[in-house]
Amino acid sequence: MVKFEYEKDIWKKFIEPKKFAFLLKKIEEKEHCKIIEVNYQLISDKKILEINTKFLNHKYYTDVIAFPRNRGPRKMADIYISVERVQENSQNFGVFFQKELNRVMLHGLLHVLGYNDTEKMDKTLMSSKEDYYLALYDNI
Repeated sequence: MVKFEYEKDIWKKFIEPKKFAFLLKKIEEKEHCKIIEVNYQLISDKKILEINTKFLNHKYYTDVIAFPRNRGPRKMADIYISVERVQENSQNFGVFFQKELNRVMLHGLLHVLGYNDTEKMDKTLMSSKEDYYLALYDNI
């Protein structure tokens, strides 16, 4: 089950819950896991900074924070996304906001599935997974 919450109602227009739920089924098949529950919260820079500082002791903005609640192959998570960071990233990378938002949503989910991006090889693998699942999403 995938749920979305929005700090501002205007952000709802960027999410396609049914399409994303279908993608999660494809990810389950490919990653050999069961995604029980993912709660996405689209929030402001202010809120993500509060979460980053309080729970991770990081005093900086970020685009996504994922808190896994996994039980073996059963995956559950709360994923927080700063819409303002996604907007800035989309401008910096020269991509459409919607594409960057989808990428960040997948990025958070990939962390929940156990992927990491601290080392160069890990980052390369994670980026290729993002690209693969973005292409699947675009073809749903």
